[in-house]
Amino acid sequence: MQTALGACYFDRKQLKVITLFGYCSKGVPGLQLVGVGKNSQYLKEKMVYLSRMQKIKFPLKRFVICLDNCTQEATLENIQWLEFPLLIMYWSLAGKIPIHCLSDCLTIGKVDLEGRVHQPSLLDEDFFEKIKFIMGDKKKLIHYGDRNTGELKYINARGLLGEYSQVLFPIS
Repeated sequence: MQTALGACYFDRKQLKVITLFGYCSKGVPGLQLVGVGKNSQYLKEKMVYLSRMQKIKFPLKRFVICLDNCTQEATLENIQWLEFPLLIMYWSLAGKIPIHCLSDCLTIGKVDLEGRVHQPSLLDEDFFEKIKFIMGDKKKLIHYGDRNTGELKYINARGLLGEYSQVLFPIS
């Protein structure tokens, strides 16, 4: 199984778009992140921690996720916006969420240690305009959906994550 996903992060207040691509295969079981430089171990352990917190059982496979064109100098503060895309990719490769074709999707988001996802609001006009420009008409945004608009195609993240959504998107 392999897939790709568009992801955004902020670098010096500019929105950067990269592609995550990954696969799972037979081999030594585990998760490997490639292309994040010195921050790969932190992000990997956070993905494992969040998955364990949800009591997700993974098949005994090797999962590899690569970040294409991610600035090697990107700080942890900047690439934390890639945590939600990485989690979506990891869980999709493992067959834990009901979406396998992510290549026409784009997402952004931080995940705190309690498992809550934080995404920029689509109500923020500056962010909304940047996302519309980046996406064009070919991508779907995976977002929790705080804006009712026909201007963007989007997949509601709560629906996508199913049983995991109450922890990841707690109702306040």
